[in-house]
Amino acid sequence: MRIAAVELIWLDLTLRQGLVTAAGTHLARPVVMVRVLSDSLEGFGECAALEMPSYSEEDAAGAWRVLRDYLAPAVLAASAQLATRGPAEAEPGVDSLVGPLIDACGCIRGNPMAKAALEMALVDLALRDIGISLADHLRLEVTDVACGGVLGMPAGQRAGAQRGAYEDPAALIAAAEEVLASGCARLRVKIRPGYDIAPLSALRERFPDLAIQADANGSYVPGDLAILERLDAIGLTCIEEPLGEGGHTGHAWLAERIATPVCLDESLGSLHQVREAISLGACRVACLKPSRLGGLIAAVEAHDLCAQAGVACFCGGMLETSYARIANAAYAGLPGFVLPGDLAVEDRFMEPDILDPGDVPPAPAGRAGIYRPAGLAPHPVANLLAARAVRRELLRL
Repeated sequence: MRIAAVELIWLDLTLRQGLVTAAGTHLARPVVMVRVLSDSLEGFGECAALEMPSYSEEDAAGAWRVLRDYLAPAVLAASAQLATRGPAEAEPGVDSLVGPLIDACGCIRGNPMAKAALEMALVDLALRDIGISLADHLRLEVTDVACGGVLGMPAGQRAGAQRGAYEDPAALIAAAEEVLASGCARLRVKIRPGYDIAPLSALRERFPDLAIQADANGSYVPGDLAILERLDAIGLTCIEEPLGEGGHTGHAWLAERIATPVCLDESLGSLHQVREAISLGACRVACLKPSRLGGLIAAVEAHDLCAQAGVACFCGGMLETSYARIANAAYAGLPGFVLPGDLAVEDRFMEPDILDPGDVPPAPAGRAGIYRPAGLAPHPVANLLAARAVRRELLRL
């Protein structure tokens, strides 16, 4: 599987509905796509880095530079070197085809989302080269997985806003009903100090049996313990990344003081961090994202670590296109993912998207279908991709 070229494609997309979180308001969605070409096939990857480095240290523009200047050249050089060794004696597998190429990127520190995008494209190419789907590679038996919905905060509760009064409960319930109308099995609600107890209580009163997760995006401090203790009465599935300071020791401290299960998200950015969080008892739930963990290979190992430790998992979202969400749905089919993930690909999410809706795997309402042809997901439609692209750069050795 010789890599002949790597193409970077910049897409300027927008969300049909803005998403307000404690970390910022998301409206624009620049997406860096990675296209790798062999002599006869191509593979696609998608970078999850957002417009600004508010959720993590990476942003889309920085990921483009790292991919262009360092990661893609390293993979092209490694592929050329491996080609001089002749064909492998053993039957090729995804890990054996992709692993040596990704290892060539080891000299670049950090930048997991940029690395994950390149690995994603290489995995897609390897799967197509072998002729199997990601679902087959992972030995999945399921045909679809449950989807969860996400409910952002009102615009007045944007990051940095002063702690204010709770807004109209009728508007909140209407927004929740719209999200749940697609059949989602749970509601993930964005909160921050000053926007927490009242909206969550209103949602619980309206939906007494619904699985509700609170996502704080690290907006609380240990001094907010009294507020966080009050969440126990609401019966949440978990509270996600509550503390913005203290790391895993801080979350382990909090986990001993509240009954609501603590979920970690942003602070699970590597296999080392997953192992550390488990060993300290910092979480009973884990939001795992291949993009944040540096790629699918590491993400599968993170899933295995959590499953062995009895930590419940769900696959989180990063405002991806349908291409990446379909790939994530197969990942979410692993047995440790016992909670619904952020996997919906409905039209209300992204404007515009890059797939033909007819290529999306069919599934019952509230579920995401598992893609079974060779590769990660159906490839972007060439003319849709060209229409959305505002910048392209082709790299060869």
